[in-house]
Amino acid sequence: MEELISKLPSNMQLTYVPLLFFSMFIHYLLEPLRWYFYIGKVYKLNYKRMFSIFSLTALVSYLLPMKMGLPIRIFLLRTKAGMSFIQSSSILIVDGLINYSCWGIATTISLVLLIKHDLFKINFVFIVVVLIAVLTIYFIWKKSRAVIPINVNINTEKIGNKKNSIRHLISNLNLSTILKSMLVMPIDIGSHVVHHWAIFSMLGINLEWSAVFTITTVSIFTGLISMMPMGLGGYDAMLILLLTQYSIAPEHAISIAIINRLTSFCISIFTGIYGGVKLELNPFKTQWRKLIPINYKKA
Repeated sequence: MEELISKLPSNMQLTYVPLLFFSMFIHYLLEPLRWYFYIGKVYKLNYKRMFSIFSLTALVSYLLPMKMGLPIRIFLLRTKAGMSFIQSSSILIVDGLINYSCWGIATTISLVLLIKHDLFKINFVFIVVVLIAVLTIYFIWKKSRAVIPINVNINTEKIGNKKNSIRHLISNLNLSTILKSMLVMPIDIGSHVVHHWAIFSMLGINLEWSAVFTITTVSIFTGLISMMPMGLGGYDAMLILLLTQYSIAPEHAISIAIINRLTSFCISIFTGIYGGVKLELNPFKTQWRKLIPINYKKA
């Protein structure tokens, strides 16, 4: 860790730090907002409950390997929001499609900008586009197979509890709900762009907004399809590669990747602790037993 911090420049302009954290915090607010649109009315949940669940599991994703935040998120949606496994898995797919589609569109625009600025040859960009498309389709297919077993009849409703049925949930995912969720995505993408611009400015790097947009979207989308928790590896490698193409010194490119990770981790700590407190999960007490459904306790 000391070795990584030593790469950070000593003459950073700290006036950009508030904007740095604020823009990242906006990102942490938006994913639970989309889920609030999906299920808030169905389960009579307030936004704070969704924010608490997503904040806690985001922190878990940073602390534990193998994307353990995802199964824990599904578990918390079951115990703290009342969603069944098949319901939460289905919404994960819907939200994943919206998320990947919007980031894919932004990345495609960025790749066109790369060609326009002659930073990469058109053959290279074409190969990258095809690779991104194939990996995205594979990810969605694999994810859908993993969370929705083929032999499950999604139209089957539980007797006496229609709220837990897929049919009831899907019926609430009308066009208005989907559109509201899609409108959130440009704000989310914009928050990432502003976040990276703040990092660049803090290090005294002046780039055009089109360049900031390109670097941000391509790097993050690469991280999304890398299948690694929080895009580890894929995001960082692509970010450094693109920055060097814009004539940024490698040590500054590494510093930018480090600052981004540190910012995300700091925000996740504060929001994760807040989420754990609001969900009444105190690791220093026996309240973690509240994760177990009441029916299981009686058994």
